[in-house]
Amino acid sequence: MAGNLSNRIGNGGTMVLGSLVFALALALTLIKSLVAILAALALVCAGFFAIHAAAAGSLNRKLTSSRGRANSLYVLAYYLGGAAGITLSGYAYGLAGWPGVAALGTAVLALPFATGLSERRQEKARRQGAA
Repeated sequence: MAGNLSNRIGNGGTMVLGSLVFALALALTLIKSLVAILAALALVCAGFFAIHAAAAGSLNRKLTSSRGRANSLYVLAYYLGGAAGITLSGYAYGLAGWPGVAALGTAVLALPFATGLSERRQEKARRQGAA
């Protein structure tokens, strides 16, 4: 699904949209309702996999060689980021409970959101240059 979305709106647009969906999901976790939590779980998955697929797709489209090395570095950063994220989430929870974790997650989403905006500008420039 995320690949089809990237093909339609571009990797940058998919990263932006995925970041917004993920942020909405985090906000929904603050509502004390089982329906809201279930919707949040589905939206977290959708947002995360949209960002992840678009980021990997963007990386591979930009490279002409050494894709294996680049992808291994991407996966390394992915897991190091996950380790840092879970550690920081523990501190956020200790300081501010679940709302602190949700706030941290939302703040971290600024990175794929900004990257997506940058990708959109580059994609637009490439289309205009090709025309």
